[in-house]
Amino acid sequence: MSDQRQNFTYYDPKTGRFTGGRIGAVEGYPEKGSTAWRASNDRIFIKAVNDYNRSFGYRPGDDGFWTPHLLKTQAMIEAGGSHHKEAFLSDPLQVNKPLDWVPRKASLLGLERGDKMTPETSAKAALLWLDYKGWQHDGNGDKTRWEGNAKALFDYNGNRAIHPKTGGEHRQWYADRISEMAGNMLAAQGLDPHGRHNSASWSADGQSLDLMAREGDDPSGF
Repeated sequence: MSDQRQNFTYYDPKTGRFTGGRIGAVEGYPEKGSTAWRASNDRIFIKAVNDYNRSFGYRPGDDGFWTPHLLKTQAMIEAGGSHHKEAFLSDPLQVNKPLDWVPRKASLLGLERGDKMTPETSAKAALLWLDYKGWQHDGNGDKTRWEGNAKALFDYNGNRAIHPKTGGEHRQWYADRISEMAGNMLAAQGLDPHGRHNSASWSADGQSLDLMAREGDDPSGF
């Protein structure tokens, strides 16, 4: 197996965890030169996802299982813009923005409004908030029915404004775009939607056929 293949994180069924130290660039968000900082939270995202999946008992195929690729893509949409470096290096999932604060974030996530955030606390809190958003709740706030990761992303954003490109609500664009971009990154690395190696996508020396085809392209893939 080549160093290139080992370097990208993937789900190892033997350990039940994502291994490797690099997630890779999200399309449209290159990690070169002045924007190399976009890769700085990769290990944090990998650890947060591993801890989250383990704590809930999620495995590939479960609707609730998360990949580092999905979490990083969400972080790019939230705070990956070229002028948002400070936000990405403190609260990359924007889970503690003052204008989005609700008291339940204190009881569920252990946050206080205006807390100084770190990428570690942001990633951990965001995953717990996504779990909360993926459920229906009764009048007391208790969980009643799991509605899935797509619903979690949809409600995490909550922006009901009309998106100019789709004509639908912004939160629907948000959920769809994150899922699409994360899926593209996984496929380009020869991984299935759950982060497992798809052996048919790898050459004899362990390089991703898709990545080799794109050699010389912008890391975003576009």
